[in-house]
Amino acid sequence: MLANGRCDVLKGQCLRSNAGLFYEGYGEFVETLQTLEHTPSLVAALGVNGRSYFDRHYAWPIIERKYLAMFDRLRREPAEESWPARARGGCRRGVSGAAGPFRPRAP
Repeated sequence: MLANGRCDVLKGQCLRSNAGLFYEGYGEFVETLQTLEHTPSLVAALGVNGRSYFDRHYAWPIIERKYLAMFDRLRREPAEESWPARARGGCRRGVSGAAGPFRPRAP
């Protein structure tokens, strides 16, 4: 992956996965792209790291386990501690009664 380093999310993914490089300006972009083009072993290593990161964090069994754990945790929370109750103190969009009912926007 070659990512814009000015984007914290993309830069963070590169760092966490050790599967990508990032740039913060045109000169770095060109230099990094040329490095990838001329270093197949680096590209292969980044690919192996990326697959490993995906398998550890985003493979279906992992995602399924995270969702099931979240549903179980939500089932056990008292009603007053549920998400809509906590949301009243912060973001009000989507909480009926706080700022009106949620209405999806047209694309």
